Amino acid sequence: VSAWFLTADERFAAVERLRYGQTGVRCTKFKPAQLREALADVKVYLVALMMASAYTMNGAVSGFGPLIVSTFGWTSLESILFQFPLGGLCFLVILATGYLGTRVPNIRILMLVVCCLPVIAGCALIWKSAWTRHAAAPVVGYSLTGFFGGVVSLIITLGMSNVAGHTKKSFMAATIFVAYCVGNIVGPQLVKSQSKAAHYPELWLGLIICYVICILASGALYYVLWSENKKRDALPVDEEERAKLAFQDLTDKENPYFRYVY
Repeated sequence: VSAWFLTADERFAAVERLRYGQTGVRCTKFKPAQLREALADVKVYLVALMMASAYTMNGAVSGFGPLIVSTFGWTSLESILFQFPLGGLCFLVILATGYLGTRVPNIRILMLVVCCLPVIAGCALIWKSAWTRHAAAPVVGYSLTGFFGGVVSLIITLGMSNVAGHTKKSFMAATIFVAYCVGNIVGPQLVKSQSKAAHYPELWLGLIICYVICILASGALYYVLWSENKKRDALPVDEEERAKLAFQDLTDKENPYFRYVY
């Protein structure tokens, strides 16, 4: 409502968009009841599990990327240059999933699962292909892992879009950050230098397991969100009450007009 770069009409439209989404405007008051609700909300734990599982990729492959690529017979400089395809793919996937997510309703979890599959395929390709000098297959597999960028961005979007209430949203944001840190801590532990000759099996198997967990958790989240929306759609709608509740800093569970996105 105080955005100086918007006209009066644009501010009005922005507020009405918030009213339609039942997310309200910013409220800085801490509410213990919202914190208790967040601690008991299964969505928070599913999103945290998804984030921690997905971000092991960043801690392992992104952190040790040049070292891993150099084992394929490339020089240090060439190994660094091979980070560009991964980073470029990551960038494009994030843009594509973001664009589609704003154009097609309730496609986010589907896109998340689709993005997980190339990551799993890339890990398997690196692990099982021959690591001969200047081998192309493991480099292709390494580049495919760039799809993890789309996975992570979608998890953040799902987490923040499916909670309401300032305190609860703040808790969800903090939970996502902690899960991000956990993934970054766990990832490097999967890289065992002594297993280099065997193509780091602990690393690739561990990442595959993490992304399978991410897919299963996203499936569970889909069911939770879909079933809750179905219950709410069966309730009678009072447009006057709906307009009043939109700006009362209610949580998603307190506001019967809030609809989850998936």
